[in-house]
Amino acid sequence: MNIQQHLTTNSLTLKEIERDLFRALQIAFAELFTALLEDIDRQLAETRDKRRYHLKDKRRTTIQTLFGEIAIERNYYLDREQNRYTFLLDSFLAFDGSQSISPCGIGFGVLFLSQSGSYACPDGRVSGDEP
Repeated sequence: MNIQQHLTTNSLTLKEIERDLFRALQIAFAELFTALLEDIDRQLAETRDKRRYHLKDKRRTTIQTLFGEIAIERNYYLDREQNRYTFLLDSFLAFDGSQSISPCGIGFGVLFLSQSGSYACPDGRVSGDEP
């Protein structure tokens, strides 16, 4: 429900405004973050050592972030020197892509839980909110 609709039908509380704004920002930041990661991966593909890294295909992965769950398509390569498969994006970002949670997401989650006992659910609710 948008704010104008809500104002004409009900009163709007600070909690509702804050929650709705937080959800909207999560969605916007998740979309921006996804686009940024995929753009970095594209640039890495264009500038890689093509003799060393053979592009095999794209692999989809999901990552829990501060902004919620994001899904990205990243390039998967055969490293001909090391004779192993790798994701250049993961190496570039110093990130273990096999993990399903971002390093910042882990750190923030632990800090937030230790201070408040609540957390943001994947559907945007904060624990303690009614579904």
